[in-house]
Amino acid sequence: MSGASTTEPCPRQVGDLSIVVVEDYVTLLDMMRTYLTPYFEDLHTFSSARTAMAWLGLNKPDILLCDLHLRDGSGLDIIAYVKECKPDVAVIICSGDGCCSQVPPELHPVQYLYKPFAPQELRYIVYQAGETLLAKQNEQRSLPEGVLHDHSNE
Repeated sequence: MSGASTTEPCPRQVGDLSIVVVEDYVTLLDMMRTYLTPYFEDLHTFSSARTAMAWLGLNKPDILLCDLHLRDGSGLDIIAYVKECKPDVAVIICSGDGCCSQVPPELHPVQYLYKPFAPQELRYIVYQAGETLLAKQNEQRSLPEGVLHDHSNE
């Protein structure tokens, strides 16, 4: 986290991104909603895999922050579904265990937010995911028409 202030508001372009948070621990979900709401106008939170999947069937977020272990489903299933529909979605996995080995390579790249975490860490990792996504989108826009950047070797 060096070099970045966690008290400055998100720049407007990051704040305009849509974000979905899926977390079944309601107290933690409420804290995440409270802390992210001032920074993101398009924020949607879900406490169950089922309701998240229903919403995601009609909407595609820019950033997905998802718990791996949900009472009514797997966060990996949610991530796979969203990545299939919108491959450039920024994914943040939120978990209290060593979940890195559980994530199949086809779902990468992902970022991790390990529980327990401070609200500043949450804001920082979401901000970083947004910045990375915006940089990729800007890179794609700057390429000449008809030229796609090959990321297969990255």
